[in-house]
Formats: sequence, structure tokens, C-alpha cells
Amino acid sequence: PCVFPVLGIKILGFVQQAGAERRKVVLHGLTFTLGVVLSFWALAGILALIVVGMAFVPGWLFDLAAAGVIAGF
Repeated sequence: PCVFPVLGIKILGFVQQAGAERRKVVLHGLTFTLGVVLSFWALAGILALIVVGMAFVPGWLFDLAAAGVIAGF
């Protein structure tokens, strides 16, 4: 939920750059996109390390994927 206000703020930032130099706007957009992609890759890597490290605990992670648990969220 806390991401939604940040996205709105970022979109307003892009709108404010409407009259700026095209190269600068493209560079900002690419930098933002790269930051988002790298952040998600980092989170995926951390999750992968947790899953590999917790493999000795049988099935606890799969319990979180159960339909009842997801519906509870």
C-alpha cells in the first residue's frame, strides 16, 4: 500500500519534466526503470537465498501458498 503514493509522486515528477530537454527526460526514465528492475531482482535473490537456506524445513513455505492463507491476506 505504501508504494501507491510514491508512484503518484514519481508520475508527477515525469509530468513536470514535460518541457525539459528530451535527453534528460529519457535518462531519468531509464534510471527510474533500472532502479525498479534492480530492486525487484535483489528481492528475488534474497527470497531465493531464504528458500535455499530454509530447505531443511519441510514445506513451511508452501503452506504460505495455500489458497486459504492467500485468501486470508
